[in-house]
Amino acid sequence: MALPSAWKVRRELERIRVKAVLFTSRWFHDPIRKPIYDLTARWRQLVTKGKLPLTDRVTVFVVYQPKGLTGSILITLEHLRRNNYSVLVVSNGPLQSEDRETLAAHSAAVMERPNVGYDFGAYRDGIRYLWSLNHDLSLLVLMNDSTWFPLRRDDDSLARMEALDADLSGHIFKMEERHKGLQDHIESHLLIISRKFVVSDDFRRFWLRYRMSDHRATTIRSGEKGFSQFAIRGGWTVKAMMGREWLVDCLQSRSDQELAQILEHTVDGFQIRMQNADAIRRTADRGEAWHRDYVVWAYQCLSNTTPFGLSSSFVMPAMVYGGLGFAKKGRDLPFHFARQKLLELEARGVIAPLDEVVRAEIAAAVGIWVSPKGQEGSIICPRPRR
Repeated sequence: MALPSAWKVRRELERIRVKAVLFTSRWFHDPIRKPIYDLTARWRQLVTKGKLPLTDRVTVFVVYQPKGLTGSILITLEHLRRNNYSVLVVSNGPLQSEDRETLAAHSAAVMERPNVGYDFGAYRDGIRYLWSLNHDLSLLVLMNDSTWFPLRRDDDSLARMEALDADLSGHIFKMEERHKGLQDHIESHLLIISRKFVVSDDFRRFWLRYRMSDHRATTIRSGEKGFSQFAIRGGWTVKAMMGREWLVDCLQSRSDQELAQILEHTVDGFQIRMQNADAIRRTADRGEAWHRDYVVWAYQCLSNTTPFGLSSSFVMPAMVYGGLGFAKKGRDLPFHFARQKLLELEARGVIAPLDEVVRAEIAAAVGIWVSPKGQEGSIICPRPRR
């Protein structure tokens, strides 16, 4: 009997190790750390009063800028001010003194905290700080610096999300039909929460019970997905500007020429379990009917969490027809290719010019990008342009 390959043994051992760590963290470490952290939080956090007033419209803006503030952070702060939001900046980690002063000049307060719990741990600390002030809120925004937002200074995404008149709203709603909808959620890089929800016992109960985790998968499950699902199960209205249904309606209402352009700019040049749109492209090249197949393919792509995201694979229709106002900073292949596409779309005049500071940061990210470990073999050579 042949022994398994060494790489397979290493893979299975790593899988066992990860599961053991997650199990231990979920049932032992995280529950114990929570009360200890809360008891010692006032000594582990540094709050600096800002120069701007704290109003009833507040954004808890989470940043992680260990190499110093980037210019786009200041654009975000100014954009929030112009949209009548005061800002509580929460930094996951200590700030350089000059960065602290800069943030304080553009916000109501700056909190520095230990880098634990990812964005939802920081959201929780920001919310607890507002509770400690007995501050009255008419609207609360939770957002982090994992995206460039806004891409242009005249972006109207915040106003459009407010106009949804929902208890919980955001940019993009993601479907997970393989889990029977029990993990459907709004992407949590920007969430708007109504006064009715934010002052409710439900809202307080979620954050009092929430356990911070230093494991990304757990934070996504319990935080990003968990918060949306908590709101849905509680009967609160949950809406986003874009999602699967929006994309399908958008594609079905496009002309042949517009749909051909969307197909051309679909970002799917990487290997995953689902099929890329190459078969549809070959059908189109042969002059055969392909529109319905493309719409069905897009629907399937957005029915489960896959690398085919609305803001990555479908960045062109999201930008042109949905007014998408952000780009993700993540290192994974789909986000890297989406950033390349974004710069291409701007250069070809398909979308309006980006803010110069934001464009420079995106171009720099594209230039220094290195494929994450384990994804090196997933890159497919770009298809030649027709």
